[in-house]
Amino acid sequence: MWGVASKKLFSDEGFRPDQEDHVFAAFAVRVGLEIGVGEASERLAKEAVRSHMRILEAVVDSMVITTSPPEPMLAIAAAMAMNHSEETYKTALGTLLDKLILKGIVLDRGLLGELSSRLLLLRARDKATPGGKGCVNLDPVRRQPKVQAIQLSKFLETLLGDALGLPDDSDEQCNNRDKLLQEASSVWVNFTHIYQLPLSIGEVTESMLLNAWSTGAAFQCAHNQPVIDGFIVGYRGSLDKPFRSSHLITVPWQSKAKSTAAASALARSLTAPFIVPQNGGSRHKPWHVVILMDLAASSAFGKATGPHCDLTCAKAVRPKRGEEGREVWKSYAEVNESEGERYCLNIRGHRAYNYPVLVGLEKQFDTLFMRALSCPASEFVPYAEKMAEARNCMILD
Repeated sequence: MWGVASKKLFSDEGFRPDQEDHVFAAFAVRVGLEIGVGEASERLAKEAVRSHMRILEAVVDSMVITTSPPEPMLAIAAAMAMNHSEETYKTALGTLLDKLILKGIVLDRGLLGELSSRLLLLRARDKATPGGKGCVNLDPVRRQPKVQAIQLSKFLETLLGDALGLPDDSDEQCNNRDKLLQEASSVWVNFTHIYQLPLSIGEVTESMLLNAWSTGAAFQCAHNQPVIDGFIVGYRGSLDKPFRSSHLITVPWQSKAKSTAAASALARSLTAPFIVPQNGGSRHKPWHVVILMDLAASSAFGKATGPHCDLTCAKAVRPKRGEEGREVWKSYAEVNESEGERYCLNIRGHRAYNYPVLVGLEKQFDTLFMRALSCPASEFVPYAEKMAEARNCMILD
């Protein structure tokens, strides 16, 4: 079936990483992309609908509105195509940037580096898959591709390196890292694509998590979502035993794109949504890991030459009025509820020494991420941010 999906997505000629329509089709079904406005964008939209499984939603005043279907087989076909080799992926990412995003044909909406975050997470998922092409590998007997679930510990090590970017000279950080990796080795993640939620959420249901696990979906939250920007669905327990939906958990992330490092209050307040059981009963919040991707910050933790990653092991704290962070949301514990055991990985920066999974792709990711900042020149970003804040204050006054 994956062969049919590949032909539907790319035609009989196969994936061509230097062709705009092929690259758009591949990335759109995995990370979600929005077509811009203009003659070139309209041509891409029409070609995507005609030849690459894009869905036509409406035509408004000659403007074509389209969307990519959340179809698992298409995501798998795209993953296998773009991960055929390192050169294929690098060429495809370059085409996405140079021929589509930088020309405004495809939009990279979001002021927090959301597209960079989604690409980072999917890249780590693909690279962590043992011996496979993307998120799949070949069955040794039938020679057919199958989706390969991976341990959360392997995913984190692929994203951040074996030491998770943490210092070796801190007993507390080392102990927390060892404990996290040990516990995360019994958690599995299974996503092949990231689905955009249309509305903000305050909690999730077991049935929603089960459907996401079964179809290989992770979630990018709506733009007005409090506290988190998205989450991966995980399963805590052995996959060789009977599957229990009550073992499903979430791994949320938040991305940030300001040169000033996030305050500790923000990291303390990040937490997963509560989960509502399928058959009734009280909602609960199990063990989870949250990831704060402080992409524009360049400062280290502690001394100036210190690490750019920090790991804490503590339950989330509801922010006090006036503290930095997003609004209080429904998934903070109420009376008679308990915040689940939680690890928080706080990463500052967006380059390969922060995320080793980017080795070989530094130039492309840096170009993409700099578009989310207030100024294209990194040395002037703090001044541009202050000007933007002053302008916003004048508008509010």
